[in-house]
Amino acid sequence: MDDVVFWTIALICCEIFEGAWQRSSSLFEALGKSYMFYQKSVFLFFAMHPSFYLMLLIVLAVGNLNLLMVLIIALKIFDLFMKIELIRQIFIKRLVPEALAQMLSRQIPKSTFFIGLVVYPPFLYIALSIG
Repeated sequence: MDDVVFWTIALICCEIFEGAWQRSSSLFEALGKSYMFYQKSVFLFFAMHPSFYLMLLIVLAVGNLNLLMVLIIALKIFDLFMKIELIRQIFIKRLVPEALAQMLSRQIPKSTFFIGLVVYPPFLYIALSIG
């Protein structure tokens, strides 16, 4: 199997896993699930995001760090640290502005949690194909 296809399929599997455990009816519920792992251990929280580590592995294995690969890793880092900051503000400090509380409590389609599945694998495929 071609390396490009192998790594893309591996990322698809990771994205399905992440989307499945985060799937909720609102962003507040999704953050609650993340907080459950964060409470047990911050390392468990990070372990529940295998696509980030897979991307780091791909960069090391392939030895190619182009703009799309950097973009994927940057978005993954932003996602992780945004979740951590929201968890700290909402569940630990209990400082939730009214506008944020309303936004987080809104009902969202459960398919929202699979957006990464639509974005990252095509980016990775293109990044590995041109590299």
